[in-house]
Amino acid sequence: MRVIFRFQDCLDVVQGGVLPLNETPIEAEKAEFREATKRDSKATFLIHQCVDMANFDKISAASNAKEAWEILDKCYSGSTKVRKMRLQFLRRQYELV
Repeated sequence: MRVIFRFQDCLDVVQGGVLPLNETPIEAEKAEFREATKRDSKATFLIHQCVDMANFDKISAASNAKEAWEILDKCYSGSTKVRKMRLQFLRRQYELV
């Protein structure tokens, strides 16, 4: 996915999100915000296209690409405690075989 985001020029939006506008933005800031919003929409579309229905249900309520990416990252990587438990379980299965 990161390669696709990099190719589509969306990786910075997925990792950092879209910065909100100031109270009195100038035209350059408005144009930059519009461009960042377009790239965020493109990244959200790419994420939606690359996941199955079970994962789509998890991320369908996400309002932007960063939020959807964080949900997927949390589901698949988990916390360090969960990863340690998985490794212990796999090691135990391997030793029993």
